Amino acid sequence: ASGTVTATIALDETVTLPTPTTTTFATNTEQTVSSDGVSVNAPANSLSATSVDVTLSVTGTVEERPSTATDSPIGPAYDITATQSSGQNAGSPITDLAGNVPVTLPYADADLTSAGVDDESALTVKSWDSTTDTYTDVQGVTINEQSNTVSFTTNHLSKFVITTVPV
Repeated sequence: ASGTVTATIALDETVTLPTPTTTTFATNTEQTVSSDGVSVNAPANSLSATSVDVTLSVTGTVEERPSTATDSPIGPAYDITATQSSGQNAGSPITDLAGNVPVTLPYADADLTSAGVDDESALTVKSWDSTTDTYTDVQGVTINEQSNTVSFTTNHLSKFVITTVPV
């Protein structure tokens, strides 16, 4: 059967998405991609062991955010991707990195209020595991309550989301 299906979707929260940002650079140079409080710092040779051009992108999304009885999303998810843009494998995604990449994600006080969070130390970060189609905990998260950010390092690129720590 073919045809068109129409659905009306009602959102029960307001999420402000950051401005998408994309930068292309050589992997043998350090590059920081930042927009609307999101920062991804790619040290030289961290995305690829060989010198190629890559395109690094950060896009906010509300798709596939965890929401369970033990944690709930704070703001949007951030889809951080890299694609090889030169060489033999041009167009291929880079997910497993040759080094660690520092990432900083922002949150808003309004997001905490709407999630019922009154203790910022209860925040953590989860990353999307496309193999198991689940979010998993990110280790080593640092919370900066003055700047309303969380920071961590990662050796893979994925979707990341700030959530509450299970109680």
